[in-house]
Amino acid sequence: MILLFDIRAYLIPIIFTSFILIALLWILSGYMKRTDILSIIHQSHRAEALHPTPRWFGPVSVLLFLAGIILGYFTPTFCVRVLHWYAPEFLTGLFYLPAFAGLYMMLLHTVVNGWRRGKNRYPHLISTGMMKFQGRQTVRNMLVITVLTAGAYFSAFYVPMLVTPARLSIASRPVDYSFFFRAGQNLPDRTRIEKLASKHQVTVTDYVSEPSATLAIDGYEEVETKGKVGITFTKKYQETLSECRFFSESAWNALTGEHLNLEPGTVASVFNSEGGSGGLISNDISRITNPVTGQSLSVRPVESVLKNDLLFQCRVIDDSDYASLTKGLTDEWKETQVFFNVKNDCYAFSKELFYEIVSSSGPEAALPDGYDRIVRKRLLSNGEEYFFDPENAEKYDIPVIQYDQPDSFVFRQNWLYMPKFRILDQSDFTTTMAVFLLLFIFISLLCFTAVGVIL
Repeated sequence: MILLFDIRAYLIPIIFTSFILIALLWILSGYMKRTDILSIIHQSHRAEALHPTPRWFGPVSVLLFLAGIILGYFTPTFCVRVLHWYAPEFLTGLFYLPAFAGLYMMLLHTVVNGWRRGKNRYPHLISTGMMKFQGRQTVRNMLVITVLTAGAYFSAFYVPMLVTPARLSIASRPVDYSFFFRAGQNLPDRTRIEKLASKHQVTVTDYVSEPSATLAIDGYEEVETKGKVGITFTKKYQETLSECRFFSESAWNALTGEHLNLEPGTVASVFNSEGGSGGLISNDISRITNPVTGQSLSVRPVESVLKNDLLFQCRVIDDSDYASLTKGLTDEWKETQVFFNVKNDCYAFSKELFYEIVSSSGPEAALPDGYDRIVRKRLLSNGEEYFFDPENAEKYDIPVIQYDQPDSFVFRQNWLYMPKFRILDQSDFTTTMAVFLLLFIFISLLCFTAVGVIL
């Protein structure tokens, strides 16, 4: 995205602001003509005192508040994992209502009774008395302020919560440059990369290129049934559930520098650098199948998982198993993984290499992240449509990969073969995520401003 400041960009805000001001003045003039000023003055001086509130409001309000937070947060997970039910959002959202009731009771108890006991309450008799005298307005304002403050802090912390983990993840990558591509593509090889690097006075080091293969794995499919209230599902075992990238143990060792030695018939899953799965991969796998020849192999997962952010969601098998399972695979199911480091790295080199990778990729590689040919084949055989197919992109709100927009957020975040270049990702992170960063900062400023006005 090309971001720039242009004086013409202020034209639309000026027109919009003028329209709002004119509309407000017109509405206000009509309101003033119909309003009795004396009744407004009388209303502003009318106090809405609070009636006595039982002391048990305090502990009950805290319990209700905590119960609402816990129920609202865990109910969707409970419905999916235990009841196998995708409940409508409005239904699970109702479980947050006790939190709001508890918050209101808590504020009511604070205004009427306070939380102090004994002599501590005497220095505050005047202020608490004034609060009781105009209690209803006070409680309402405090409730609105509390909700706005929560929204303001959520929005404010979204930015560091988005930026900090992303930057730490980029900085902790084991290599500077990583990309993979489907077989049959005319992507830059080592010679072309080194020639491009020399143009920018960059030196390529530790260059490694290893093959990988996409095979089918087994697992349990969620078979959904649409009902009047939400969607229920049952789990059905599929021998070929989805596709997964596999490396031989020798390829893994060459890429990572480790010394993995797997026994035949075993498989190791690759989690992230912290050993987490993010719900995207599990260590539960018992069968691997060649999607072209149909040859399959029963396997058992090793207990200790592998950790690597750049190869996350891949799996590793014994060399002999890899050679046997990949026989007869076509180029569609083969990939090549490239790792290398550089000296005197520069942004211009990474940008030009990225553009060259994009321009060298064929239309068959213009796939969104998450595209699964095994799932597609199963759905089409059942007479269903595959949501990731280009013709269904608009219907299911699926991003469309367009090679002529390599700097767009959609392309950078969703292209299946998106390279991971350290200096490129560090430099372009802010511009790629600019819409989200500006949006949440704007929401935070709005909420804090509203709180200030109310106070």
